[in-house]
Amino acid sequence: MLNKLPVLIPSRFEEGDTPLCFAASIGYLEGVKYLLEKYSQAVLERNQDGLFPIHVASRGGYVDILKKLLQHCPDLNELLTKKSENILHVAAKNGKVNVVNYILKSPELEMLLNEKDEDGNTPLHLAAMHWHPKVVSSLTWDNRISLKIVNDDGMTALDVSEAYLYMEKWLHSESFSGLNMEKLDIKSSLGQERAVSMEYSKDRINTLLLMSTLVATITFAAGFTMPGGYNNLNPDQGMATMLHKQLFAVFLICDSIAMYSSIIVAVALIWAQLGDLNLELTFS
Repeated sequence: MLNKLPVLIPSRFEEGDTPLCFAASIGYLEGVKYLLEKYSQAVLERNQDGLFPIHVASRGGYVDILKKLLQHCPDLNELLTKKSENILHVAAKNGKVNVVNYILKSPELEMLLNEKDEDGNTPLHLAAMHWHPKVVSSLTWDNRISLKIVNDDGMTALDVSEAYLYMEKWLHSESFSGLNMEKLDIKSSLGQERAVSMEYSKDRINTLLLMSTLVATITFAAGFTMPGGYNNLNPDQGMATMLHKQLFAVFLICDSIAMYSSIIVAVALIWAQLGDLNLELTFS
């Protein structure tokens, strides 16, 4: 039997939020535990946005609260928002890669991976639509995720990504007014923000690549133009004049470390430009 609601705990705040949803939204684990103990029915009450507490926790990226709610009632994973989104949909849409990875590692939540919302979008579709590359990377690396599922517009997740890239190109062209925005179902403001973000990321990577290349070139040249020059007298002809100096050994070690480090960084940056999302995010 469900516990009765204590007098001091309101059933709903003035803003329309329930106490459990509010506790989940701020990551207050102790508050969630207390409310589950005193008023367990709260797990089935929506907030003003039509979300259950488990969706609120997923949206906020609070894995510990998500675990507690599922431990309290395992069937909560079947709850859907008013848009027919499960907890993985919500996490993917909001870029919460920690929640996504937790769900991927939980065998009992496997049925959520390829579910569709009211528009036929899977979690992968939503991650692509809202441009969360880390979430897309985590999902696509899992063999259980189907890349061929189409939404109600007949688009796969790849099609959605290409549509966004196509829109970004049009944002910088004179023919932008001719783009069929209704078909793509994308807001121009979101595309503009993403276009600026991508441009900034590319510029930053190019700048770092230039700097690492310069460092690699300078340190490589320093290996041939030794400080103090070379000895021209036998029997040490051709040897560095400062070879037996202690600081010279320190110079060689530092120069070698700088050269190899800059080469590694340059290679990593080039790889990032070729499309490795994790490297691009790391260096940008």
